[in-house]
Amino acid sequence: MDNCVTTDVSLMLGIARGDQEAFRKLYQIYCPRLLAISLRIVKRRDVAEDILQEVFVHLWSSAHSFDSNLSSPRTWLSYLVRNKSIDWLRARDNQWQPEDDIELAQPDLNSLTPDRLVQSEENERRLLNCLNHLPVDQQQSIALAWFQGFSHSDIARHMDKPAGSVKSWIRRGLEHLKECVGL
Repeated sequence: MDNCVTTDVSLMLGIARGDQEAFRKLYQIYCPRLLAISLRIVKRRDVAEDILQEVFVHLWSSAHSFDSNLSSPRTWLSYLVRNKSIDWLRARDNQWQPEDDIELAQPDLNSLTPDRLVQSEENERRLLNCLNHLPVDQQQSIALAWFQGFSHSDIARHMDKPAGSVKSWIRRGLEHLKECVGL
C-alpha cells in the first residue's frame, strides 16, 4: 500500500473515531476531485456542491463502515459521489436542462499557473492516448460510465450487450488505464 493510501486510510480511521481534524484534511484532499466528478454528471455546480455536502455528511456518520480491504478512500468516496449524482439525475427523470440554463464549472484562473496548465494538459494527453489504445467496447463503456454517468445496466441496454460483459470491459479498461497512466 502506498503512502497516500495509508494516510487516507488513517484519516478514515480518525473520522470513524470522531476526529474533526482528520475529516477536514480528507475533505481538503478530495473535495476538488469529487466536485469535478459530480459536475461531469449533473452539469450544475449548485447541485454538485449539494451532492458533495451530502456525501461528506454521510462520510462523517458512516466512516466506521469503510473497509480498506475492499477499496481505497478515494475509490469509495468517488463511488458515493458518482452514485448520488446519478440518483439526482434519475430523480429528475433524466430530463436535461437547456445548455443556457446550466452553470458550468469555471476554473479559478488565478490558480492556474503555466506549470499547472502544462502538467494538466500533459496528463490529459497521456490519459487520452491510453484510452485510445483500449478496445472499442472498453472505450465506449468507460466513456458512458464516467462522462455520461450511465450505470452498468444502462450501458448494457445502450450497447445492447450483457451487463456482465460491460462490467468486465470497464474493470479491464480501468486496470489498463491505471497501468498506462502510471497511478
